[in-house]
Amino acid sequence: MNGSDAHCGDPFHPAFNMDRYHTKCEQGQNNRIGLFPARYCTKIKGTNLKTNEEMIIRSCSLYAFENTCGMFQFDNVHYTGCLMSCTRDACNSGRSTYSLDRRITRTLMIWATFVMLSAFTTTSALS
Repeated sequence: MNGSDAHCGDPFHPAFNMDRYHTKCEQGQNNRIGLFPARYCTKIKGTNLKTNEEMIIRSCSLYAFENTCGMFQFDNVHYTGCLMSCTRDACNSGRSTYSLDRRITRTLMIWATFVMLSAFTTTSALS
């Protein structure tokens, strides 16, 4: 909280935080018993709107989410900051590769759909 542990900030330094660095992070899942291996690193980084204290929470998740910045509420306190997820260990200090991969995949899907529709339209016109 508010820079109290410089090694937890950005960039993250797991060598100084071995007791907090989870190599096999697991999470529970709704309507399931037990824990499951998480696939995504997550980070919540925000500034308290009243006190200007900075908060960083690092964890893991079974699910990815779009990187989002703006105002949010955590433990009934209002913050401005970002929620991030990524796919590599200790990667959530910067831009998410998941988000970039998702944009590339989306672009390729749109392009493939356009090519298929163009081919179908051309074939139909020739018939």
